[in-house]
Amino acid sequence: MFRHALLGLVFVGLSASASPALASAKGAPQTHVVQKGQRLGSIAKRYNVTIEAIAYANGIREHAPIKPGQRLVIPDRSDKDGSEARAANPNLGDAPDPATRRASLERPSNGRRRSGPAWQDYAHTPKRKNWVEISNYNSKWRGLVIDAKGKLRPAARQAIAELLSATGDHPGPPDRLLRLIVDVSNTFGGRPIHIVSGYRTTSFFRDSRHKTSQAMDFMIVGVPNAVARDYLLTLDNVGVGFYPNSTFLHLDVRPHSTRWIDYAGPGEAPRKSPHGAPAQTPVDFDELAEQAAEGTSHEPSSPARDATAESASAPSSGGETTGSVSGSTAKPSGGAAPAAQP
Repeated sequence: MFRHALLGLVFVGLSASASPALASAKGAPQTHVVQKGQRLGSIAKRYNVTIEAIAYANGIREHAPIKPGQRLVIPDRSDKDGSEARAANPNLGDAPDPATRRASLERPSNGRRRSGPAWQDYAHTPKRKNWVEISNYNSKWRGLVIDAKGKLRPAARQAIAELLSATGDHPGPPDRLLRLIVDVSNTFGGRPIHIVSGYRTTSFFRDSRHKTSQAMDFMIVGVPNAVARDYLLTLDNVGVGFYPNSTFLHLDVRPHSTRWIDYAGPGEAPRKSPHGAPAQTPVDFDELAEQAAEGTSHEPSSPARDATAESASAPSSGGETTGSVSGSTAKPSGGAAPAAQP
């Protein structure tokens, strides 16, 4: 009799181990303690969930190493992307809301769904915090931007302003834009940031923040624009423009957060749809998006300007001990920068 009871207990234990999802209430995330030899793939298979869902629920990369004894939050099978489990994970800071998470799966211009990586897959700690490598089509600079006291270094401010063409008679860039550049650099491990356009007076947008040096068009070397966009959408009080058919993103500072997608190619007028020709009268996406954020509905006036954007001017090199300027950045073929859109 004792033998039968013991076998029954063993059977129950094996059943629970083979089907861990049955051990918790339906829909509730579970906790898994990593054992020696386990990998995210084997754990995901055991719980019948995806590696991506586990990684997102725990704020780690899909290929991140795991160690014995590490505790992982396991999302329920109904929580396909792990967003519900992540929201309930007290060990993580603020995460993108589900709408922002879904933004990474928006349809590109070919109409097919993109299932690319999350921005966390590209995020890692930089070798030197607050140290930025940044360039335009003519020059580049690298150095410490924010000092140990949390203040912007004057030499760094001047160097970046020159790369943004925001010096002399042009308005200087606001401190917050400079701090956002540092934030982006820190988030993506200090990867180089390439400026396509900073201050300029030409824009399809009537009230373009490029005209006041509050905006920049840029790319992060080695990071897909859709991935970088998903991170920018987690920031407060910024404008984020995504251009599936161009090579850069738009970022500006403003009182209200807003976003837009423009399917135009380089030099084209803005267009809302991935198919069809640009509108005869360009639509001011920036203003429409801001009106939506502010709850207004008046129609923007039609802009009147040339479509070609100015490229950022080259900075003058200046001596400093913690940064350097170089003019070695190559221009694209033909020697001209691609036209920047709003």
